[in-house]
Formats: sequence, structure tokens, C-alpha cells
Amino acid sequence: MKPIRKHIRRFLKLAQWLLSGQFDRSARAIDRHVPLPNILKSWIRKVFPGSTKKHNYLVGKLQAPDSRPVVLLCAHKSGPYIFGAQRSLIDTLDGLRRIGISAICTLPTTDNRDYIDAVLERSAGVYVFSYRQWGPAPEAEAVIRSFMEIIRTHNVDVVHANTIMLREPLTAAQRCGVTTVIHAREIITNDQDVARRIGITPDEIVRQVAYRADFIIANSEATAECFKDLSPVWVVPNTVDIDQLDIPNEVDPGNVRFALVSNNERKKGLDDLIELAARCETIVHNALFLAVGPPGEYVDALKNDHEEGILPRNIEFSGYKNTPREAMAEANVILNLSYVKESFGRTVLEAMAARRPVIAYDWGALSEIIRHGENGYLVGFRNIDQLVTAIKTLCENPRLISEMGTQGRECAILYYSPETLTERLRDAYTHILTEKDSRLQARNLDLLRKAPPTTIIIPVYNAYEELRQCIASVQKHTDLTENRLLVMDDASDDPRVNEYLNSLTNVQVVRNERNMGYTRTCNKGISLASSCDIVLLNSDTIVTPWWLESLRLAAYSAPEVGTATALSDNAGAFSVPLANQLNAKPDEVTHEDYALLMRKFCRACTIPDVPTGNGFCMFIKRDLIKRIGRFDEQAFPRGYGEENDFCMRAVNAGWRNVIAPAAFVFHQRNASFQGEKDSLAASGREIINKRYPNYSRLVKEAFSCSTMEDLRRATERAVIAAREQVVKNHVRTGLEGAMVSLEEQREINGIEADKQV
Repeated sequence: MKPIRKHIRRFLKLAQWLLSGQFDRSARAIDRHVPLPNILKSWIRKVFPGSTKKHNYLVGKLQAPDSRPVVLLCAHKSGPYIFGAQRSLIDTLDGLRRIGISAICTLPTTDNRDYIDAVLERSAGVYVFSYRQWGPAPEAEAVIRSFMEIIRTHNVDVVHANTIMLREPLTAAQRCGVTTVIHAREIITNDQDVARRIGITPDEIVRQVAYRADFIIANSEATAECFKDLSPVWVVPNTVDIDQLDIPNEVDPGNVRFALVSNNERKKGLDDLIELAARCETIVHNALFLAVGPPGEYVDALKNDHEEGILPRNIEFSGYKNTPREAMAEANVILNLSYVKESFGRTVLEAMAARRPVIAYDWGALSEIIRHGENGYLVGFRNIDQLVTAIKTLCENPRLISEMGTQGRECAILYYSPETLTERLRDAYTHILTEKDSRLQARNLDLLRKAPPTTIIIPVYNAYEELRQCIASVQKHTDLTENRLLVMDDASDDPRVNEYLNSLTNVQVVRNERNMGYTRTCNKGISLASSCDIVLLNSDTIVTPWWLESLRLAAYSAPEVGTATALSDNAGAFSVPLANQLNAKPDEVTHEDYALLMRKFCRACTIPDVPTGNGFCMFIKRDLIKRIGRFDEQAFPRGYGEENDFCMRAVNAGWRNVIAPAAFVFHQRNASFQGEKDSLAASGREIINKRYPNYSRLVKEAFSCSTMEDLRRATERAVIAAREQVVKNHVRTGLEGAMVSLEEQREINGIEADKQV
């Protein structure tokens, strides 16, 4: 029995360790925690990517001077074949090199040596390790820590995710105070396949992308349209190697070749290609159809059907081609029959550069590239009749293929050359690297690296409903692996509060045996926080995405900053746009979306200096507490004035108090004090005015200065954007309702609905 018990204890210890997320990435570390057989270590590496294997770092060939900005460019795909995702990463690396930016890359585990070599040619180095694309599972804490280590090792200035499908590198960047860029290459509002894989709605995906990205780069106007209401977006179209694709297009009038070049996934339109070939077999005798792409389960089944004579005779499966040039040389005309809206259409551009006209469905971004009747044809989505007509037209007039091909190449050279990508990327990065927002003002990474973790202190006295909302928002929008949540219950007499606090996990709850008062409770929490920085957070607040990171960045924007306070809808002088009153958000806009708009419009604002913070949500450095002590609990036992006194003491000791423009926290106000507010406020004000005769003048000057006025104007623009968003949603809802009514009427009339609608 003893050996069995020993293994059970080991297994329980292992389970506890794995669930904690506190991974060391080496196999040796596993042995330190629990001695395990090699087969189990191997299983852990597969189930918990990034958790046990050291990073594989390869030194690149472009070692840039230290003065250059450093971008961490994160890929999401690597495999045996090089498709659009891989080529887009290579193109971005070329563009970054041309604009004088040094790039470090990360790749998911891959054995494609050609791809790795291509990346090494264009970068300072490459990390190859296992990390997953966005899915239903929570983010992997071990992977986040791996990215944080990379960011700190290379003093990264910007983390650039080459897709919307990555989360961990962006979370790591936010924790490190580094600017985030998402390179959106998906029209997510139409991509139900991606939405199913992630497990949330397209609208929620858009919101989360906007939360994670300080800036978004889109590969087309159609892609940009998904995000522009919530985040700054720059359009940087894809490019191709124009010179490499300068190949002739020799047409045999008796055998005109039409190719679908893709990764051969079903959603790329293979079924429509087969139906098109079948329709043309007896109508257009000189048309041959090709499926160019790698093998796979579905395409292999089709090839078997073809060999058995089940499929039309005028279709062939020509396999994967190593280069776009080889793929384009297979055909005279290229088809794009994707069932998903293409966010750009790289194959379309490759065809144009190679003098091949394109026939494609008229949706997504393809109409930005294809000019109907000039360099190709746009037809209705899955409208096989229109496809047949276009095929027939070109087969009967082969000279049109040459004319359209020439037009297509001219268009590719003029609008989609590598030089165009470089200039668009330069425009985006000039703004990204020079905008003086609250994040970029905190570029002193040495300060951030030396900073202690943060303890969030929530003093509680009753206010059950508000408390539930507050803690739920903190748990949703706060990294509680790096930071700590400390709830100080000042002897609440509402039994619901006690029951709720008992149910919490990942939260430390401390209860006073008797009611000590607000200020003494805060001081007790400050002592329990030990060496941590702290945030005082009222229990009637609702925090929003990146609230703590934004506070911390403002607090560490300079060594002499001691406190940083968030903006709010209802926090006295810190209320925006209008001070000292409730600024209610539109009911139809979520707390997260409203805060995101505030962040979008305010982060470019200069960080304002103020004589005092506000304890509804105030970040305080531990170094300041060590210097001037805690709150004055004798003069302000019940609150109202304790933070003003503390901040004025800080000012007199040479410290600064600031507002964090990118942090927005909702506040109900006084849920715990209720009717005591007026008397407590009057008493506190009297003490402050006696101790600091210049206090009122300093407050008036600070909150009416030009810096603060600029910030309020920015919040006004955010409010206008929120109202416009409501109007757009109403219009969209009305249009969707009209569409539904139209479809219902058509069904009643027995008419097949037009798929284009």
C-alpha cells in the first residue's frame, strides 16, 4: 500500500502544481517538483505547451544597432507548406527592415527549415516554441511568462501579432508596459468557422481584439471596417514579389486552363470548382479546370473519385507548388471561389502580377483588387451561371486573357508593390512609435522591471450588490497571477456579504472583528500588502480592460510619480467629460466598449499632474508609503479627506500625483456610507483647508489647466463615438430585420432567396 500512496501523493502534488499555472519551463524543474517517468513528462509538454521546454532561439542575420526600435513579430502558423500566413509574415519582416526597425520573431514549433531560414534572413533572431492559437481554453500562463521573458530580454518596444488569432504575446506585452499591434487579416464578422473555433460570437471577437490592441493594422479596407469603430486602424495591403512573377501567359485557344490555387480546404471552394467543371464540360469544350494545392483527406477523396470516373473529365488535381511562380504558371486564368470573405486575396494579387486574369466572387476585399471587366470578372456569390458565362467569354475570346492580364500586372505594380507596403507600414509605425500616449510615456522599462507586484485593496462594508459587480469585474479584467486581490471586510452586518466572500476563490479575505472605520481598514490592508504597490479600489466600482496596467504605466512614467488615479463616469473632479457630476453612458453600450472608446481617444493625451488623487481607484507606490507613511486615521477615521491629505503630504515631500488617461473605472459612489456623506465630507474639507491653505487654489489650477482641458475634450469625442455606435447598431438592426422580412416573403412566394443578399 505504501508505494501506491506514494504515487497518489505525487500525482496530487503534480495536479496542484499544474493547476496553479506556475510553471518552470525545464524538465529539470519538473523533477524538482515531482519525480516523474519520461513518458509523463512528454505528456505534460503536449498538454501544457511552453511549460517544460526551453525556448529554441536561433540568431538571425540582421543584427541592428541598439538605437533601432525593436518589434517582436509573432507568427501563428508554421507547417510543412508555405501559404499566405507565412508569406505575409515574410513580407512584414521585409517592410520592417526597410523602415529601419529591428525584428525578433516567434514561430510555433515547426520543422519547415525553408520557412525558418527565410525568417532568419530577415530578422535579428527567432524563437521557436509551442504556443496555441486563440480557442475556447483560457490563456496559458506559462506561455504568457515565456513571452514576457522574451520581451524583457530584448527590450522590445512593440509586440506585433501577425493575426487576430494570438492572445498570450499581447497579454505579456500589456503586463510589461509594451505597445501592442494586431495585424488583422480576417474579416471576422463573416468568418463563422473562426468564430466556432474560438467559441464566441464575431462581435465579441471584435471587442476582444480591440481590447488587446493599442493599434490595429488591416490588410484591406474590408478588414479595417470590422474594427474602425473601436480602435485606430491603418490599412497596409499585402504585396507579392512583382519581379519574380513576371512570367508570360501563353494561351492555347484549344485548351484554356483555369486554376483554383489554395490550401485545398473545402471552404476555399473545391465543391464549386467541381460543379463549374461539370457545367462547362458540355458547354465550353476548350476549358480545363485545375485544383492546385497540397494533399489532404478531402482532396485525396476527390482524386479517387476522379480516377474512378465519378468527377468531370475536364478537371485535374495538380498538387502543391513550392512557389507562387510555379503555381501561376499552371494556368491562364485564376479562380477564387472562397466560401469565406477573403480579407485580401493574395493569390488574386499573385495572378495579376503574373498576367493572369481573375474570376472571383464579389464579396469581401476582392472588389478592392479586381476591376470588373478590366483585369478580371466579379460574379455573384456561388452564382455558377455567372461563372459559366465568364468562362465562356474568355474561352471564346482568348485575346481578352492577354489584355486583362496586362491590365492586372499594371495594377499590381501601381498599387501593391513592396514599395507600397513599405510606405504604408512606415506611416503606421511612425504614428505607433511617436504617439505620446500614456503607454509610450512610460517607456522607462527599467522602472517597470524593478517595480513590485500590486495588491488591490477593496475595503468592504455591506453594499452587497455593488460588491459582487466590483469583484466580478476585477476578476475578469485583472491578472491575478502576478497581482493580488485583498478584500478587507470591516465587519459587514449583511449576511449575504459574508456568504459571498466565503465563496470567492483566488481572493484573500480579511475580516475585522469589529468595525474599525474606512481609513483604519485601508491602513491595515496596506500593512498586509507588505512590500507590494497598492491600489485602493472602492467596492462600488466596475473596472474595465487594462485598468490596472494603465494605472501602473502612469505611476511609473517617472520616478517621482507617487500616485495615479483613473478617470471615471462619477468621481468628483475625476469625472469626465463633465466634472463633479454623473456622466451616464448610453444604456446600449457595454461598460467594456465605453471604456475602450475612452481609452482610444484619451491615450494620446499628456498625463496630467494634480495635487490630489481620488481613493475610489488610486494606485500608490510602495516607495511613497515608505517615505511618508500611511493615511492619517486619527484625523480621518471614516474617510473623506484621507487621500487628499496623503497626496498633499506627497507633494510636500517632492512627489507627484497624476491621472492615468487610459484607465477608466465606473463608480456608483458612497454605497457604503449612504446618508453620512455630507457630514463626513464637510469635516474632511475643514481639516484639509487648515493643513494646506493653498489646497483649493492648487486643485482649481490643476483641473482647469490646458492639459486637463485637452483630456476632457478627448473624452467628449469618446462620448460622441459611443452615441454614434448606438445609432449605427440601431440602423444595422433595422437593416437585418428588413433582410429577414425579405427572406420570409420570398419563402412565402416560393422563390429561392438570392444568395447575394
